[in-house]
Amino acid sequence: MILPRILFAALPLISLIGCNATNPHAVLSKGEQSGICPVHNLVMPKVTVPLGYGYYVAPLDGPSSEVRYSRFPFSQWFMMTGGPVVEGESPTTTKVYRCSECEHAKLEWISKHPVSQWAQEEKQSYHRALGLKEKS
Repeated sequence: MILPRILFAALPLISLIGCNATNPHAVLSKGEQSGICPVHNLVMPKVTVPLGYGYYVAPLDGPSSEVRYSRFPFSQWFMMTGGPVVEGESPTTTKVYRCSECEHAKLEWISKHPVSQWAQEEKQSYHRALGLKEKS
């Protein structure tokens, strides 16, 4: 019965062999340090976005982490922080890098997945960011 134990113990290592999954921390760090989108190789402006407080759990029907970080890592229309709100002292906006091609890729994903709850929430955020009212 040693063989099953060895295979079970080696499973995490086996799953990493040949895996080319995008490391989200490396992608974000590279872009944040350089101001250049590591996916599209474009200079990114810093834009002001709404800042939310609390913990947000994204719907499970959105794109995988690999898709988000390999196709549109710098496409945020809002930013969530896990910290508590301190009334009167808490900022309501923050600055983030935004890549126009990341934004385009995200909008394309949203248009291809119209019934996705994640896509619907992101579309609403996009409309709020542009100051548009959502069509009923």
